[in-house]
Amino acid sequence: MNEALFVLAVLSVGKMEKLISCVLVTIVLVMSRESWALEDCLQEQERLRAQVRLLETRVKLQQVKIAHLLHEKEVQFLDREENSVIDLGGKRKYAGEYTLKVDLADFEKNSRYAQYKNFKVGDEKNAYELNIGEYSGTAGDSLAGNFHPEVQWWASHQRMKFSTWDKDNDNYKGNCAEEDKSGWWFNRFGVV
Repeated sequence: MNEALFVLAVLSVGKMEKLISCVLVTIVLVMSRESWALEDCLQEQERLRAQVRLLETRVKLQQVKIAHLLHEKEVQFLDREENSVIDLGGKRKYAGEYTLKVDLADFEKNSRYAQYKNFKVGDEKNAYELNIGEYSGTAGDSLAGNFHPEVQWWASHQRMKFSTWDKDNDNYKGNCAEEDKSGWWFNRFGVV
């Protein structure tokens, strides 16, 4: 009987060893599959990152193309003076309200800007009269001459007509354009 129990015990140990071996093999296979899955996941992530970089590059190129096309369209729009008006049921009105923005930078890369809402320049009949709206910015309001109340009467360019050496439209006794050798919406020239 002892021999029979011993044989059963040996058989049980053998079965247990096989069972443990089977379990270990199963664990190793599962872990291998997880490793393969992890490698596949990492490769997929890298592939997707490469696609994102490619798409970002394409978007930047498209933005450059759009800016270029908008610039070309603006130039074409300005070149076709006849088409620069919108027909509003018999009334003619020039397209849109304009904003003038002047960006300035010095050699040390310090930058400032001046921006005027409702910027308009009149037609030839009105001697290209300058009209500027509300100022905003960091460069100072030199077109309206608001940098000092005592000089605004002569420094403002608001509603000034364009002066050239042969068309004196300023408020100065001489010809500002001729003296300064340039055309501009001069008010008074040489007043200090």
